[in-house]
Amino acid sequence: MCPKLRACSPIGILLMAIALWWPPLTAQAADPRAESLFREALELMTAGHFTDACPKLRASHEIEPKSGALIMLANCHEQVGKTATAWAEYLEAASLARTEGRPKNVDKAAGLAKAIDAKLSRLRIAVTPGTPGLTVTLDGGNVPSGTFDTPVAIDPGLHLVSASAPGHIDWYAEMTLGPEADSQTVTVPLLVAKEPSPEPPPVTPSPKPTSEPAPGPPRAPDAAPAAGGVPTWALIVGGAGIGMAAVAVVFAVDQSAAASELDDRCGDERLTCPQDYDFESDRAREERDFGLFVGLGLAGAVGIGAALIGIVTASSEPEPPAALAVTPWLGSEVVGGSLRVAF
Repeated sequence: MCPKLRACSPIGILLMAIALWWPPLTAQAADPRAESLFREALELMTAGHFTDACPKLRASHEIEPKSGALIMLANCHEQVGKTATAWAEYLEAASLARTEGRPKNVDKAAGLAKAIDAKLSRLRIAVTPGTPGLTVTLDGGNVPSGTFDTPVAIDPGLHLVSASAPGHIDWYAEMTLGPEADSQTVTVPLLVAKEPSPEPPPVTPSPKPTSEPAPGPPRAPDAAPAAGGVPTWALIVGGAGIGMAAVAVVFAVDQSAAASELDDRCGDERLTCPQDYDFESDRAREERDFGLFVGLGLAGAVGIGAALIGIVTASSEPEPPAALAVTPWLGSEVVGGSLRVAF
């Protein structure tokens, strides 16, 4: 029987598979799922489709572990260039065959493992000591520290070695192992510590507010109440009353002048007036001045009186502004005026 499937014809592959897979007479019946996967993988291998056959052999072995299926899986991996994987599976198959009591499979698996031992490619990972908490991975898998500085068989091809440690910058290295008997060493250097990030400036706590708020700027006095608590409307009405009283005095003086002119020209009885004297004009002037004197004098008195009352009875609350309206009126016989105050 040929030592490698690569050198065998399809018939030779089939005979080897039957010899490895066929169980002894005392063994239990094969699992139908494992049997179906094994037969399908065997057809793919005889057709040279090893990449498609290997996963099916792996599935068959996982459903029902058998040394024959494992030997076929190892040989499939050997055909696709995964020599380290095949070597490990040959050794595992030999151990399983001993448990099964199949010495032929033991010899077959051990012989195939020995045949490719010298062709294995190996990688040695050397680590520079001094990085605390160092973790090394190979193709994403953790590398035990016990394997450091030891050549380990791995499949040929591209591989990634990485190293990391808390507080340090990660390190990476790529390397490619040759297909046969290649040996390489990757040295992990002392990792570089990360620069500490700048600390933020200290935050000064804001002072706690006191029980009493700080005094604010002086408040402008309200416009409604006047100084000393006198309402604004009282000042307006009082001022208007004084003004009207003063005007009333002016009219009184003019009325007195008109009366004196009449008396001088026409006598006390005002019966004898010169023919060239305009009696009606001065008489109208006298009556008009008297009416305005009386009307404005009364209005002024009312305004002054109202202002005095407002000042006396003023409270601390602001009062609404007062509105003052003076309406003079003139009739055919009497002259006067009216005063209206709104609060």
